[in-house]
Amino acid sequence: MLLAVCAVVLVPASGDENEEYLTPPENPAGRVMTLEEAAILRGDSFPELVYLVGSFHVTATGQTKMVLRQDGLPQVRLLVELAEGLKVPQEGTVVSRDAGAPFIVSKVRLGPTGQITVYARDAGSRFLDKEGR
Repeated sequence: MLLAVCAVVLVPASGDENEEYLTPPENPAGRVMTLEEAAILRGDSFPELVYLVGSFHVTATGQTKMVLRQDGLPQVRLLVELAEGLKVPQEGTVVSRDAGAPFIVSKVRLGPTGQITVYARDAGSRFLDKEGR
């Protein structure tokens, strides 16, 4: 099976290449986790902020949301709410996050079929310069 891999570039929704880019905000102290580690959590109240890192495949999109999955974790999906002004990447795109620009986990739910959904938000901390496009 072939998998097309392309980098995600989150740019302002205006699409104006001359528009200034945001700089990453300072993230408050928290715990950095992989999707596999975050899938063990339950609920929406954690002792500290949970930051999510890794590479994910976009499997579905909405107006301001995207559903991501990771190889080797078929029962876990990541539902990400994008910050205002960010374009939703196309299905099939690979989205990567590291500790410098992670997703922020808001809750983790276990469904009746065993499906685990990790809810997170993208605070818009990653805008790439024109050369990164």
